[in-house]
Amino acid sequence: MESKQMKKSRKEEPDWLSRSEVTFKKTGKMILRGNIPIDFSLIRSRPSLKELNISRSNVTSLEGLAYQPNIETFIAENSQLSSFRNFISISNISSINCKNTPLSKANHYRLTLAIMFDNLRNIDGVLLSRGLINKARTYPPCVKYLISKGWEIVVPCPPSEELSILCNQHSISVVSDDNSLNFEDTYLDDNSALSEELEFEDIEDEHYLETIERLMEVHEKVIKDSAIQFKLLDGPSLLFENRLKAILSRKNFEFRDDENLDEQLVDAVAFAIQRSRNNGTN
Repeated sequence: MESKQMKKSRKEEPDWLSRSEVTFKKTGKMILRGNIPIDFSLIRSRPSLKELNISRSNVTSLEGLAYQPNIETFIAENSQLSSFRNFISISNISSINCKNTPLSKANHYRLTLAIMFDNLRNIDGVLLSRGLINKARTYPPCVKYLISKGWEIVVPCPPSEELSILCNQHSISVVSDDNSLNFEDTYLDDNSALSEELEFEDIEDEHYLETIERLMEVHEKVIKDSAIQFKLLDGPSLLFENRLKAILSRKNFEFRDDENLDEQLVDAVAFAIQRSRNNGTN
């Protein structure tokens, strides 16, 4: 029997999101079309999202969209997309299609995309040329964050001193290295501190509470380090939640998709600790 909370959650979920969830759960693709207002913040970060399609929509930017760690394709053909703002949220894509959009008419459109996305291989159905890739590499990593904040690139690349001023103006933290400006990505990948510290195959079932404790310590350190430099903390928090959820799930804890995950994790850890104390082991 459906709970009151589940009914309430479904009632509050907008129709455009409910419809897109059907395809997403089957294919990993999220299709958001039509002249309807879309609140990207409701999508949240989804590790299983492979493709985002906003073609023929009235979407003008990706503002509000959380970081999507495994996205491969972005399609916005024939949409109203007109801004590069928050493109950092889809920074791992290898293919993009923005044909017949206001954005495709922007100055240095293809070069901007080549700078923005390190893994990009295809723009509007055309492979990137070696010349375009080499030209994009003349811009330091911090430029992609400037682009995502709304800055329009200039050619050739400005000197480091000018970029440093621009980064300060846009509240982007950089570190200087041999006269170049770098920006450490806040979003964690498989080589990040959390991933290296706790590989699933290293987890011993009888010491899973110790594993959770170490995970929380590493997570706290990552958050503190990130908070000093960046404001984009969706990546570390999501990775921490997924790791913790995976560990607890292996110990037969169940989590409901229609309830707040943070609260469920807190309750599960508290229960695990209490159970350990009662058993006299961990």
